[in-house]
Amino acid sequence: MLCLLGMSVLLTCWLVLVLLSSLAGRVARRLTASGGHALRWEKRAKLGTMAFLLLTVGALLGRALFPTDGVYLEQFSQVSLRAAPASARVVDKSTPYLDFQGDACSYAKIELSRADYSALLAQLEADTRLRGGTDLAAEGLRSAQKKSFTRQLPQADARHLSLQFLGDGRNVEVNICLS
Repeated sequence: MLCLLGMSVLLTCWLVLVLLSSLAGRVARRLTASGGHALRWEKRAKLGTMAFLLLTVGALLGRALFPTDGVYLEQFSQVSLRAAPASARVVDKSTPYLDFQGDACSYAKIELSRADYSALLAQLEADTRLRGGTDLAAEGLRSAQKKSFTRQLPQADARHLSLQFLGDGRNVEVNICLS
């Protein structure tokens, strides 16, 4: 069933691509109808339009599948309600791929300077908009956690936002899950 859906989406995209390039070719042919090179310009317009559309779709798809570090720093700001410190550097990340139920989780490990780490931890402990968790040091987690924070969103929003301050005094994990 899934394969059939995928094939129908690909076929539809291909048909739209062919129709748009054909339309561009016809427009080029009409514009050059008085000259003897109408067919040559029609072919060039078709190929140029097809190449442009394929490159545009490829660029958009590549940007969606491989986001820049700026996207993860923006998510850090969204969860912490603060701008990312100047020392923030993304050291590990995973891209949020939607599954068939519409769920996706984004993960980023952000390294901060020790001073920024301590200052941010103190600010978040004093912030009543975030709910602090207990100190954790459990096996099976990516790293031992020192403190975790979650943020409550309105009921209509199905996002779960959390920050985990790791016990090394430098790294913070940012998690955003859509469900």
